[in-house]
Order: sequence, then C-alpha cells, then structure tokens
Amino acid sequence: MSRPQLMDQYGRPLRSSASLLVSGGAYQAASRNRQQTVGWSASAVSSASETYANRQPIAARARDLIRNSGIATGAMRKVRAQTIGPGLRLRAKPDATRLGVDPTEALTFSRKIEGAWSDWADDHRHQCDLARTRTFGQLSRIMWSDRFTTGENLAVLRWKEDRGTDYATCVQLVDPERLSNPGGKMDEDLLRQGIGLSPDGEPIEYHIRDRHPSDYVSSSHQWQWTRMPRYAEDGRRVVVHGFPEDRSEQLRGVSPLAPILTAFRDLSRFTEAEIGAAIINATMAAFVKSGFDPLAVIEAIGADEGGSGLADIGKGWHETRMGIYGEEGLSLHDNRIATLAPGDEVQMNNTTRQVGSFSDFKKAFLQDFAAAIGIPYMVLSEDWEGVSYSAARAALAETWRIVTEDRADFVADSILPIYAEIVTEAFWRGYLVEPDGWPSFEGNEAAYLKADWTGPGRGYVDPLKEAQANLLNMRIGATTLDKVCADQGLDWESTLVQLATEKQRMEELGIAPAELAEALAAIPPTDKEG
Repeated sequence: MSRPQLMDQYGRPLRSSASLLVSGGAYQAASRNRQQTVGWSASAVSSASETYANRQPIAARARDLIRNSGIATGAMRKVRAQTIGPGLRLRAKPDATRLGVDPTEALTFSRKIEGAWSDWADDHRHQCDLARTRTFGQLSRIMWSDRFTTGENLAVLRWKEDRGTDYATCVQLVDPERLSNPGGKMDEDLLRQGIGLSPDGEPIEYHIRDRHPSDYVSSSHQWQWTRMPRYAEDGRRVVVHGFPEDRSEQLRGVSPLAPILTAFRDLSRFTEAEIGAAIINATMAAFVKSGFDPLAVIEAIGADEGGSGLADIGKGWHETRMGIYGEEGLSLHDNRIATLAPGDEVQMNNTTRQVGSFSDFKKAFLQDFAAAIGIPYMVLSEDWEGVSYSAARAALAETWRIVTEDRADFVADSILPIYAEIVTEAFWRGYLVEPDGWPSFEGNEAAYLKADWTGPGRGYVDPLKEAQANLLNMRIGATTLDKVCADQGLDWESTLVQLATEKQRMEELGIAPAELAEALAAIPPTDKEG
C-alpha cells in the first residue's frame, strides 16, 4: 500500500527531505537540475588541498604575465607604490600605560628605538641584507612583489657574527617556489607543501630547496633540501613566511591574479590578432585587379587548335604581363603613374577595421582586472576623463581602505617579526637600554615593540578642500596632527621640528612667518566640482 502524498496549504505536493538532498532543491544555488547550474561542478576541498596542485602553475603564469604584459607590470608598480613606496617608515610607540611610564618619556625613548632600527635598515653597508646589496626598504619591496605575483613571500633570518657589522641579524630573501616537500614526495598529515606542522596545526619547520627547481645550473644542490625551524632553540625567529590568509587552515598563498589570468590570456590573443590585422592592412597598400577571366585570356593569346595546355597558356599570359610591369617599373613611393597591362587597374587598400569593439572589450577587461586587485578602474587605466571631484575622491578613499588593509597584513606577518628580532638584538648588544624606572624589555616585548608603520601618503584630489577639512576636524577634535601627517606619509613630530626651525630662521632673517592656518581658514569653501 503506497504512502499518501502530503500536500501544502495550496494543494501542491510536499517534497521529502531525501529528495531535497538529492536534487539540492532547498537552495537554488545548490540545485543540480536547473539550467544555470547543471554543468557547474565545483570542488569542495580543504584549503591545503586547494593550493596543492594549483598554486605552482598559477604562480608561473602570474610571473609570465608580469614579465610580458605592460598592463600587469604597471598595475603591480602602482599598487606597490601606494602600499610600500620607497619603504615603510617606523613610528615606534612604546605603550606607556602598560609599561607604567610617563607618555613624554615614552615618546623620547621611541626616537631611540627608531634610531636603532634605522642603523640596521638604512645602513650604507647594507648590513640588513645577507647579500649586502640592498637596504631594508628595497628588500621589503621585493617581498611585496613576490606576494603580489605568487601570493606569498618567504625570508630567512640569518645570524652572521663574522661580517664586521653592528648587527649579526640579516635577511635572506627566498623564492617561494623553493618551499616544497623534500624529494618532491606527496603531502603527509604533518608535512604539507614544504611546511612541517605540529599536531595543533602550527607551522614549526620549513623545507627549502637549495636551488630553484628550474635553475639552469649544473649543481647537485638543486636536488637537496634544507630544514629550517620556524624558531631557533633560543627562541629567535628564523623563517618568515607571509601571505594573505583568505580561508581558515590555509598554509600557502595563491596569486591575487588567479581570477583574471585566463581573461588576460584572451586579451593578449585578441590584441595580437588586432595588431596583426592592422599590420596586414598597412603593408598591403595596393593591389592589381585584372579584368580578364581565363577564357578571355585564352582568346587574347590566340591558342591554336592543336593547342598548348592551359598551364602553358597561363604561363605565356603571365610573362606578357610581367614584361609590361617590368618595363614600366610599377612604383607607389616615387609617385610615378604606371602603365598597366590591358584590362588591369590599381586599387588602393582602403579597408578599415572597427576598433570600437576592441576598445570596449579592453575597458571591460581592465574594469574586471582593477576589481580583482582592489583598485578603481580610473586609477589603473589613468583614464580620468569625465570623472568629477566627488567620484575621484570616492575612488581614492576606496583605494586607501584596501591599501591600508594590505599594508597591515604585510606588516603583521612579514615586517613585525623582523623588527622584533632587530630591537631584541639592540637591547642584547646594549644599543638600547631601558630608562631608569622602566621594566625590563625581556618579558615586556609587546609593550616595547608597539609601533605604527607609515607608507606613502594617500595624496589629495583637491588640496584646498582637504586641507580645510583637516583643519576643521582638528579644531573639533575629530582628528589629530599625528593622523593627518600619517595619511600623507609624514611624521608629525619631525614636521613640527622642521616648522620651528624654519620659523626661527625666518625671524633671524627678518621675515615675518605667515599664519597659514588662519589664512586658510579665511578662504571660503567651494562646492565647485574639480
């Protein structure tokens, strides 16, 4: 006996939970029967498995794109210039409250910390670099470029006492492609893509290939791996591996260019086809059009009844025409008028190509590309035509939010560990000494190491309007000089010291310093779109 069919309040048969599970009908996005989703087969794998087989080819294609595409190279340089610029500037801010010290004393000591950091990071001997070729600002740009291209950056902190420098800590940048399982073996439970894990999932060691797998050097080191602990036995940081983590339990980074790589390939092929067609049009300046068909050619030559073959007839006719052209010397560059064979005429190549569809396609692609890397289209393309002040201001504000987020991630996973090691060594060597009454650095590292990192300023769309807004916000207490200066990549205290120095010098020369703030406040705001 069959089970009765249950009905809803409208008399429609109710579907069982089992049938919903099979068809995915409770959510249309999970349906296996809808036309839009029937061919959509998406894999549901772990974040580690997701990157296992896909990360390397994506990274290789992203690097190829950066090497060969002006658009991609320009985009990387734009984003890097906004995020890192010449290098991030340290603004040490020891936590006076947690240390139980006077804020003024903390401000004074912060300058000493910044000086110790600068001695290492900006030294003309490049002591921060294992290869001794770059400052730390340059190293940080390379790390960020690796991060933008492949999705991750990798560095090893070496301890070199025998280099004759002030610090023994130095940075060795490592191509992320060298991080892999020894011997190329498959992933295991606690060894995933070159990273050794604890049972809790904490990275505790890294297996780094001694040479890049595609390095064209005859060396046995290409098939050797070195195990690097994340922390040395004395607690010193050894390996710094940074990447934007977009999914829980993620172990390796994936290039942010991954979503648009295939579209970029299509754009390259489309561009090459358009350029090739344009070249053909340009080189085929003119052609000769003959009014004779094959029968007319035979009649004109007057073939006999015994007749030669059509091939001989065609050859004779061709020789006749070439004789005429050879004698008259057809030419377009010296403006001579050619005498042609009877029935022939010269036609100029006036073929035009529709470039509108190509321009529209390229613009649509650049919009997708800009969205993928998180910057507005007009910033990427430098196409500001028809953009109002309000739209430009909104675009730059959106860019600034993304830049500050990316910069914060980069600082947290790649800069801060290195900074901590340098300050720790500075205390150990006596370059930094706790002021009287301050707690020891050991055991209070987090309070001593608190800092902000300032990058390039966000810039102004309309300097007058934004200066007026900053002045108003400072007057009502909505912002501070520190924040205003930081947004422009400046240090507020250095700015004040410079202003005081300039004011004193002007007074010495008998020049009255202009009261800039009052003069600016007296200028009425304008609502005109820039």
